[in-house]
Amino acid sequence: MEQSPQFAAAKAFARSFNILLKYVRLYGFDHKQSSSQFENAWREVRGALDGQNALLLGVAAGKVLVDGVPLEMGLAERGFANTLSAAGISSLQFLPTATIGEFEQLTRVFSSAKAVNLLGELRRALTPDSGIQVNSIRFVQSDDGQTAAQEIAARAIGKLDGAEEWLKDPGKLIQLITAAEGQTRQAERTATPAVASAGSSNTSTASVTSMEFQAVLRVLESMGVAQTTFESTAIGEVHRTISELPSSTEDSLRRALVVMAAQVDSGQKLDGSVILKLAEHLAIRFALDAYDRGDIRVNAVREMLERLCAETAKLRKLLHSHEERMERAGLPYETHADILDRQFWAAVPDKGKRDVLLSSEAYCIPARNIRSYVEDLLHSGDYSTPVLILRQYLDCIRSSENEARQRVSVGLSEIADLYGSVDVTLLTTAIDTAAAQLLVESSRIIDPLMAAAFVRLSQEATVRRDYVALGHSLANAREVEEKRPVIGGDVRPRVAVESRLREFIQDGIRDDHIPAGLIEVLRSSPRAAVEEFVYQFSRCTRREECDRIIHVAEALGEVSVQHLATTLLKGSSNDAVATVGLLSRLSPVTLLDELPKRVRSWSRFHQDGVVRQIAAASSREITNILGDLLTVFDPLIVPLALEELAADDQPGAREKLLRLAEAEGAAAELPFLQVRAIESLGRLRDVSASTTLLRMFSSRGLFGWAHPREVRIASAQALLRTQSALIRPMLGRSDISQAELEVAPLDFNPTQPWVRQRRYARVTPAQSLSAIATSTSGKCKLELKTLSLGGGLAVTNKRIPTSTEVTLDLPIGLKHCRSHVLVRELRGHEVSFEILDIKLEDRSRLRQLLAWQLKREVTAPGMSRVRPATS
Repeated sequence: MEQSPQFAAAKAFARSFNILLKYVRLYGFDHKQSSSQFENAWREVRGALDGQNALLLGVAAGKVLVDGVPLEMGLAERGFANTLSAAGISSLQFLPTATIGEFEQLTRVFSSAKAVNLLGELRRALTPDSGIQVNSIRFVQSDDGQTAAQEIAARAIGKLDGAEEWLKDPGKLIQLITAAEGQTRQAERTATPAVASAGSSNTSTASVTSMEFQAVLRVLESMGVAQTTFESTAIGEVHRTISELPSSTEDSLRRALVVMAAQVDSGQKLDGSVILKLAEHLAIRFALDAYDRGDIRVNAVREMLERLCAETAKLRKLLHSHEERMERAGLPYETHADILDRQFWAAVPDKGKRDVLLSSEAYCIPARNIRSYVEDLLHSGDYSTPVLILRQYLDCIRSSENEARQRVSVGLSEIADLYGSVDVTLLTTAIDTAAAQLLVESSRIIDPLMAAAFVRLSQEATVRRDYVALGHSLANAREVEEKRPVIGGDVRPRVAVESRLREFIQDGIRDDHIPAGLIEVLRSSPRAAVEEFVYQFSRCTRREECDRIIHVAEALGEVSVQHLATTLLKGSSNDAVATVGLLSRLSPVTLLDELPKRVRSWSRFHQDGVVRQIAAASSREITNILGDLLTVFDPLIVPLALEELAADDQPGAREKLLRLAEAEGAAAELPFLQVRAIESLGRLRDVSASTTLLRMFSSRGLFGWAHPREVRIASAQALLRTQSALIRPMLGRSDISQAELEVAPLDFNPTQPWVRQRRYARVTPAQSLSAIATSTSGKCKLELKTLSLGGGLAVTNKRIPTSTEVTLDLPIGLKHCRSHVLVRELRGHEVSFEILDIKLEDRSRLRQLLAWQLKREVTAPGMSRVRPATS
């Protein structure tokens, strides 16, 4: 089972406290070792208390218990358990109000006093209202369930035949009450005027009720004594006590015994536990009657129940109550007053519950009772009344009474989830109300409780992704921090959202619609939000995801552009590259002004990252941005930039591609770049370039063709897309085969969802192909799984880091095809690579190899190994 942080801290404290005692006994309290251990133990006990919860450190059956849960017993735990048991201590309770001074007193007494004197010394050192309470062990145990006193009395007096069973029979007790009716009731006649005259005074009526209840308790106590001791006068004492009851009280007792008689019919005897239940039943009945008559208000019910509970203390002690057994075990338990309060609420009619919860006294009702009532209403289909109830309870936090504000502060923490589930605006209202009251709260006792309620409501907003409520929470937390720095310093970090921004932004980009309030939440931590945008954008593989991230970043406003621009100018190369995609959409002017200055000094790896970022963003300014960068890019990166430039069907893009196709600029020194420019024109189906392409395909020189074979093939493939009728007759008379023409670039598909598209179809070799990759770190062997004119996929026998440039040597027959490639991705020993540069003669050999592979596929129907364009 997973342990809570509080339990883990409590467990650590139990061990640290035992070590602390050993250090103090060995070195003294002021020794450095003891002081250090004292600070550790104090820090752990405060962590276990967690600002709200008490910590109960007890011993039972030779085991150390933390909040009722036994610890694993080692030597340290056994020694601590023996110390507590020898001193007669059942448990130590640390309250949230415990101070370091009280903890020091506890440590000094424990380390110096002998076991026999430990309990007395602790009680003298710690006051009754101390934050550390000491509970002692009570010895009331025997094997047959009777106390030692019962056994002694039974042996000394002896049991009356039939008396025990007679006292356990409610039917015979009813006969006893009837017999008592004929006796003189002077006390009743004297009490009657007091009852009659009490109608106008709440105080006197409550007093009479208390007296009636005390009279009933005397009867029940006499019954308990009779069952315990079996004295010969026990029945007469019960008879006498009943005869002194007022008639109204006697009727209540008679009705209760009738209920008990029905239980006897089902086989249950009137033992001690049933007598105690009878007392509880009558206490609740008295409280309900007084409440129904209007003699007491709901805010006095709890006080009355506590008073009645105190009056039953003697009876509970006589009948070995559940609380005593829990106390002996050192375990936490629900107090008797809480039990009575819960039972009282269950007995109140529905109308009475509704009236109280909709009144200004709603704070008197425990939060657990409000939860059960609201959940019952929701289950029955009533959705309006719960809203009214929760609003009324929330309004009580503004009460002028300290008790009301204190109770509601605690209660809001318990039912915060209801405010988030009942109504969409209720949680926001609760957060604003709690924050407003926190700003003006004057009680130092209520301050931490109200702050905890505000934090709990804010956490509920976070869990429910209620960004409107969470935005209000963050704004309120900032205001509290400004106006009340001490409280705000504790509240503000507990409602921070920096650690959840990734989840929030993923919510924002999941749909086309940005969730209400999300932008305000992101504005509370703009720097962290923008950094998260950058991270998310770099991991996107679909254009739709990229567009949504950009949409959210745009909604954040100018703060996004400012932070991105600052990073581009002053950040590291990695950080600056990561901002390019977002800036190309949010502020292309900034990018055009600043990016060329930095790109010139960057490595090919970072320049490749720039191309990929711009491609992912699909900026409308892609032609201007990439056009300006062509002159500063490394020549090996330019072919990659051309592919993205070809995706922008703008006149400016066509003009730049045409100049490169005519071997101007960088293409004059890099023939491979000229071929890629021609292929890009073909993808654009640029009819205006037909004349130039036809000339490059058909021109002859003194000793043969004027242009290399790859240039002519690329020109022919481009013309087949634009002027097929013009080029086809010439192909029939040329030296270029149809198989070579079939190894062609793929068309650009603007509807493709992926950020990057393959430029060439990959072919799976029919037989194993091996190549040698050479890099600065050495050589390794590659088994090619797929291959194309642009790159491929291979398995290597040696790990190659991502973004490594290598020279690939592929044997083809008696010759070799050598190319300069960039390793893109790495999955185990499987790598993908992309060709950055290759001699045109080697490219022709690679084309012939792919054409031969495709020809083999034609002869084997149903076994196609050509892979289409994918991401």
